[in-house]
Amino acid sequence: MEKHKVNEIESPEFQSLEKSEKLLIISTIECVSELGYQSSSVRAISKHANLSPGMVRHCFDNKLEMVVTAYRCLAEELIFVTNHKLEMASNDSFERLSTFIHSGFSPPILTYPKISFRFALWGMTQTEPEIKKVHTQLCERYKIQLEKIIHEVANKKKSKEDREIISQAILTYLNGVWVDWLLNRDFQHKKTLYLADEVLEKYLLDAG
Repeated sequence: MEKHKVNEIESPEFQSLEKSEKLLIISTIECVSELGYQSSSVRAISKHANLSPGMVRHCFDNKLEMVVTAYRCLAEELIFVTNHKLEMASNDSFERLSTFIHSGFSPPILTYPKISFRFALWGMTQTEPEIKKVHTQLCERYKIQLEKIIHEVANKKKSKEDREIISQAILTYLNGVWVDWLLNRDFQHKKTLYLADEVLEKYLLDAG
């Protein structure tokens, strides 16, 4: 299987970890993305990180704790990077909406192991309460970010469209683009996202 590396995770939580913990989190993401959750044993993760199983036990109680921490770090990264790009954007409300849509589709977010890991854990939200908790928190925070921008756009253009439905539709669309990118590496996600910009401009900005 092709090897993919995680060079860094741009989240405050990840940066607060000890060096050995960072190595284990990165190894957890890489192992799960390459081998799947079931095959990513504590021994496999520790070997991947070049750390002893004893060091793993010193840092984390079990594999699930490592996986949950890794997922939380990636969730924080998505929020952190999106916020940073929004801070760098102009005050134009639609440009901010476009920035939000595109923010998750370039490094450091758009890397194979990170996206693959996230989707591997999505399937576990029905069986692992801790993973579901992190997933729900991420979705809520990400949705709040988007809804704030949608309100800015709608208020400026005096749009009467259902803002909550628009927000949910955009989030569902973005999830689909991530899936297609993961399954088809030739997928032209940038063109797809720019098309979304055009559709939103016509549907939302021209609505009154």
